[in-house]
Amino acid sequence: MRFARSVYGFLSLAAFLFHNVWLVLIITILMGLGIISDSYNLFYQLHYRFLRPIWRDKQILVERELNELRFACTLGTISLSTALVLFYLGKFVEIGWVLVLIMSLLMLLAGLGGFCTASLMYALFKTIFIKRDRE
Repeated sequence: MRFARSVYGFLSLAAFLFHNVWLVLIITILMGLGIISDSYNLFYQLHYRFLRPIWRDKQILVERELNELRFACTLGTISLSTALVLFYLGKFVEIGWVLVLIMSLLMLLAGLGGFCTASLMYALFKTIFIKRDRE
């Protein structure tokens, strides 16, 4: 998943640097497909099916909850969709680009640094809501 997040982060950074709205749209669609299933996550499948065998990568994949991965893709998709709406309306365009930059930096942090803010938020929300259900 780190490979996919890194690719999304670099593409988002490129979209920000070149102010390319179409690239933001493509990233949003790809991340939206990742919400549905991991099998629709293009970059995750590229890494898992093609690059790992080529590199003979034998690392054990960290098992994560499917809902955790969907939550991360959902947050990214919502943020980038909000930026797209701001671009379309033509108002607060700068705020849209700031959203794209923030998402880019968070995805790069998750991909390169291994610290996913969305996964941390998911664990926090899960802990809060599980405590509420028990009470």
